Amino acid sequence: MSKKEKEYWDKIREDWRFKNPDYRIKGRLEGEEMRTVFKNIVQSRNFVSDFGATIKNIVGGRLKTYEKMMDEGVKEALYQLKKENPRVHNIRLQITEFKNASICITVYGEVNDA
Repeated sequence: MSKKEKEYWDKIREDWRFKNPDYRIKGRLEGEEMRTVFKNIVQSRNFVSDFGATIKNIVGGRLKTYEKMMDEGVKEALYQLKKENPRVHNIRLQITEFKNASICITVYGEVNDA
């Protein structure tokens, strides 16, 4: 991305933040203290599923084994986060690594300690 493009998109983001000042703090009261909590999990598939997905990747098409792996990983990460912090809200998800038939998922959110 060129410097001009970066400046353009930075300006767009700043304009949007100016027009929507509470986009990050929706539902938060003024002066309310929040802490961020997170949960990491690593999900993987077995060798046979990975081999089948590799063949499917060569021929083309949807990799349903990997889709299933990602769905299971996201559900498990959300379950673990909510189990440890029942009052968590503003939950966000980030897939940090996907290779060699394994995936690392980070789920994080905010908890009000009051």
